[in-house]
Amino acid sequence: MLLTNAMTRCPTLDMASYDRLFPSQDTLPRGGFGNLIALPLQQEARRAGNTLFLDERLEPYPDQWAYLDSMSPIDPQRVEELVTDGECDFRVLGLGEEAADKAAPWLPTRPLADRLATTTLPETLHATLAQSLYVQRVDLPPALHDALRRLACFSNPKFFELQRMRFSTARTPRVISCFGEAGDFLVLPRGCREPMEELLGSLGIGLELANERRWFSFIASRCWNSGGSAWRSSSISIRRRSA
Repeated sequence: MLLTNAMTRCPTLDMASYDRLFPSQDTLPRGGFGNLIALPLQQEARRAGNTLFLDERLEPYPDQWAYLDSMSPIDPQRVEELVTDGECDFRVLGLGEEAADKAAPWLPTRPLADRLATTTLPETLHATLAQSLYVQRVDLPPALHDALRRLACFSNPKFFELQRMRFSTARTPRVISCFGEAGDFLVLPRGCREPMEELLGSLGIGLELANERRWFSFIASRCWNSGGSAWRSSSISIRRRSA
């Protein structure tokens, strides 16, 4: 949940970060700790300016141990409340397939529009529909950028299957992402068009979509004609243009 919230402020973080924040102990290097996380306040890490407590100006506190001693432990019940609230708000992995309130799964989750209430949103989003869906990301608020790219992400069922069986998940991603980046554009699969339109509509954002799809001529074979009823109903399939 911490990482998901961080991505709303810094959408350049890769989805692979979910596999690195709390790395598993599937492998143990010789002479090492078997962990990618630097030991807090470890001397060499501190000398490099890492793993330090920072003040509001992002300056390290002079006495790190004194600051740590001033912190009060968080109550376990409060932790449970934060996790439950995050699950109801899609803030664990930030994916639409996450379950709603486990105690009352019939209740609707809070809409994204409410969660982005404090974000300054653009009036219009510019995108181009071609072999993919290209979204102009210049001046795009980080929270909206992150919400758009999560339309092309989903949980990897294989990861959770291995996790339940206590098998190694070292090389199995927790989240599968299907988006990309090209210059000033966020590249989404064309199938994300309708979910994106629904998302923008719920936020009161207009969409200016340029259609740059290419037309071409070909002779349809029998298999194309027999399956015509299926692909004719789709706006993202290869379609035969009438003469």
